[in-house]
Amino acid sequence: EDANKHLQIAVDAASAVMQEGIYDLFPSYANMFQHEGDGPQNKENVFVKVYGADYDNPIVTHNNSRDMENGRFAPTRNLLEYYLCTDGLPWGQSPLTVPETSYNSIFQNRDSRLTMSVYQMGETAYKSAWVPITASQRTAYACKKGYNQADWDNLNKATVDKALIRYAEVLLTYAEAKYELNG
Repeated sequence: EDANKHLQIAVDAASAVMQEGIYDLFPSYANMFQHEGDGPQNKENVFVKVYGADYDNPIVTHNNSRDMENGRFAPTRNLLEYYLCTDGLPWGQSPLTVPETSYNSIFQNRDSRLTMSVYQMGETAYKSAWVPITASQRTAYACKKGYNQADWDNLNKATVDKALIRYAEVLLTYAEAKYELNG
């Protein structure tokens, strides 16, 4: 019932993590979700699910890259619309919004994280060029972020760690909660 109480808890928790001084942003968004982002050298990982050391030592594994190909992680059209344009304005409200004359139009003039997260038509994806389909990809959009060809090749032996809480999310939580509390 008291939103400000919960917002203050979020500010306090994020502040505590920030004051530890041990976290930092990883220099590459794309590599954050690959083997390059694994391990203690990645100071963006606050809470991470650690998998096997490598394909020869698969203590715990996953199959995320195959699951992406099979459409188990299907980005929605609504998600794509949430990515801002390069001028920082929402898609559809920015003068940089491109009329949708093709499947790839929605990717133009957008935050670069969109094209690192979702495949464009014709881009090499999984085994070949991406063609929008709804048979395996329920939304006709295909997840790209975190796809790893070596993990795909080693069926059921994928070892890329999964960041559950990233420092970027701590910073965003802090900024949003402070804004809601104080404008």
